[in-house]
Amino acid sequence: MKLLIPASVFLATWFIFLAGDRYQHSAIQIALGENHCFFSSKTTESAVATLVALHGNERTCTEVFDRLPRFVHFNLLSIEQDQKRLLAYRSADTTLLFDPNRIFTDTGIKETLQFHNLGNPLVYKQEIKRFADTLLACLYANQKSRQIIAIHNNSNDNFSILSYQNSPETKDLFINAEEDVDNFVVVTAEQDFAFFKQNNLNTVLLADTLYTDDGSLSVYCLQNGIPYINIEVQHGDEQKQLQVLSLTYDLLIRRAVFQLAPKLPHASPE
Repeated sequence: MKLLIPASVFLATWFIFLAGDRYQHSAIQIALGENHCFFSSKTTESAVATLVALHGNERTCTEVFDRLPRFVHFNLLSIEQDQKRLLAYRSADTTLLFDPNRIFTDTGIKETLQFHNLGNPLVYKQEIKRFADTLLACLYANQKSRQIIAIHNNSNDNFSILSYQNSPETKDLFINAEEDVDNFVVVTAEQDFAFFKQNNLNTVLLADTLYTDDGSLSVYCLQNGIPYINIEVQHGDEQKQLQVLSLTYDLLIRRAVFQLAPKLPHASPE
């Protein structure tokens, strides 16, 4: 299958090339008690935004990064710990598991610790909070904007755009009957919803006030008025992964060229 690149992605390619396209690779070891994980990154000065991969077992979204077209420039930040979905925090003879996409609010930290562990795991709540703060700091370290783009992979009968049907947390929904329901994007800005819908991609617009605080990155962004895009692609569908990443780059280039600020939900009061 030949990869289709949106024509308008070339609008500002000239200044991207002037900035150069050399990537710097790095891996930072982050302590998790007596255990550790790595924040692996690939960065370039010409990146329009950073892609963040939170789950180590979702490999397609990170493995295609080096095969993006030369004019598509993102940074990449991924968490690595034995290619597993859950991270392990170890203290003495205690090992705690937690979902790294459930740690961006106090409620989320509490729930993920209690769901995945027995006993009294909340004594380690502050350690997980510090880990989340470190992750966010690394995410923004090489960012030129507040935009957050999460990349995930899913599987059949697990999670799809159909999960958002008839949900009070969904403000708008577009389903392309010819698309695999496992391939979709979730956004918080109305302009982003309109853009992806116009390009016939399954798209969810999240409600900006009615949502469950599960500690996910999407909830963190809704609470803080941060533009958010989540790219969900079925495991192994590399062509679709490349296509959606290129389309997302097209969206961000349009913003830069035409100076279009996304219409965002209001940040929640403290």
